[in-house]
Amino acid sequence: MSARVPLSTVVIVSNAVSYCRAIAAWSSTAIFPVLVDDGSFEAREDIARFVRGYQPAHVVRWNNPPSTAGPVPADGAGADSFSPGDVNLVTVALGEALLPDRASGVTGEPPSGGTAPTAPVPAAATDLGLVFAGLNDPAWTAGLALAAGRGQSLHLLDVRQQVDGYLSMAEAAKVSADVRAAARASGLPFAALGDTLDAVTLCVNAPIKFRPSESAPAMLALTDFVGRTNDGTDENPRWAWCGQVHGTAAQAAYRAMSSLFIQPRTAWLFDGYPNTPGWNEFDATASGDLLKKIGFGVEVLDTPGQSARDWRIRCARPIHAGLIAVTTKGNSDFFDLEPGQCKPDDVPIVTTPFALHFTHSWSIERPTDRGTVGGRWLERGAFMYVGSVHEPFLHAFVPTPTFVGRAASGAPFIASARHELGPVGSKPWKVATLGDPLFSLVNRPKPVDRSLALAGTVAVGDSLREDLTAGNYADAIDTLVLLGRDADAAKLGIKIRDEKPDAFRGGVAARTILPLFRQGQNREVLLAFALADLKDRRNPALRDAASLASFPFRESGAEEAEVRAVLDLLNAGSPAP
Repeated sequence: MSARVPLSTVVIVSNAVSYCRAIAAWSSTAIFPVLVDDGSFEAREDIARFVRGYQPAHVVRWNNPPSTAGPVPADGAGADSFSPGDVNLVTVALGEALLPDRASGVTGEPPSGGTAPTAPVPAAATDLGLVFAGLNDPAWTAGLALAAGRGQSLHLLDVRQQVDGYLSMAEAAKVSADVRAAARASGLPFAALGDTLDAVTLCVNAPIKFRPSESAPAMLALTDFVGRTNDGTDENPRWAWCGQVHGTAAQAAYRAMSSLFIQPRTAWLFDGYPNTPGWNEFDATASGDLLKKIGFGVEVLDTPGQSARDWRIRCARPIHAGLIAVTTKGNSDFFDLEPGQCKPDDVPIVTTPFALHFTHSWSIERPTDRGTVGGRWLERGAFMYVGSVHEPFLHAFVPTPTFVGRAASGAPFIASARHELGPVGSKPWKVATLGDPLFSLVNRPKPVDRSLALAGTVAVGDSLREDLTAGNYADAIDTLVLLGRDADAAKLGIKIRDEKPDAFRGGVAARTILPLFRQGQNREVLLAFALADLKDRRNPALRDAASLASFPFRESGAEEAEVRAVLDLLNAGSPAP
């Protein structure tokens, strides 16, 4: 499927039928991003982040038109429309997405009902891997996208949903055995790395870790177990690299679409290790030099600027990077630097989708818990994540310069982060790999501005002038953010505050906080936060933005009354909901 060109239009849908039918409009030669707006703040932030990273010519909304050819699944709206998934709807969408180009429109109507197929959905002859999803699991949205986008077969997988929990050894072994059975049934070579099937993608909200025995104190990573030749935890060679995509329907779609369409061009590297033997094998400066050779814009914080203070000063401004690599020490709820300690609250705000290599113990122990370091990075928009589920020891990680060198050469991100030999390569261990195992940092085709095979799209910006005229400023700011126009959103917010202060309070103030932060206007962030409603000041993402923006003022002992009032507000903590 390498000949397919990405189109320079982002399509936003609000329900499962529209999502499937939009992907059905992909073809063997062209694809375009389809993102889910389920009505939540988090989904809109993910969409806006994707738009800033992809920089499309057009952003549109689309809904599947009413059927005139018999019954179809009820469109519904929001997150509830995605669970359970309709197996026939998904099957038809995947089949049509792999067809040759159509002149216009989506052909055919999706059937409804039915039971799970006994055979996988067929894929193109270029199949490089297997994708697994559960139709009662909302992450099926990623499964459909990655199967359709990369020409892979899609298989159903029955596994318990509890991302922050853990599987028993028996449960993990069943997942591994089911994956091998699907590989055998495909008829394609899969016995070792380097043959045809070298990738397994688990698009499920299954636990990302498992306990190898009831008496074992340590957890192992599910993605380092699946794709190996047997169901044991001792010597067990790998035949495929495994990645896992979890989340709500909207989150999973964002992560899958980012891996298909986002081309990182910038990197942010932070080295929290001392410049002494062993630790300096992970040197960020050497890693940055490698990335510069392939044309990346690189920002490195290394000796002597690698303290907790250096981190907080830098993270008082947004990070503009598609690749982030950090080395630290600590547990799931803190990370130690040289010197000093930071908390999950200190994880930076990143403006675009990003792939993260995080050398640290325990970081992704509970991926949906924002009180952990890994949970906060995922909330910030990481669509690829290499991190540990337990104490893995330093040698479990591929040294950063080695990882970067592999990834810069075009090797898949996840494969670049894996040892294949030695004590933590020849058997399952504790480093989890979240995301699409076929994602690569380089060689992404440039988007082409060409019309879609979808009728009835509505441009997101169509209502902007009307909203401004009617004084619907909150909606206008939302629209600008969705279009990736943070500078205009921030400018509009300040203009309203200065000229119509009564209109700025409440929802309008809240909506300007993140665009102001992403524009580096820290003082304005704090003033907007103070004027937001209480419910918006409780919003964790908005509170994080204000907290990060406040660090320079805390350091300087700000005496400005308005700023001091906001610092006092933040120091008081969040009121109970």
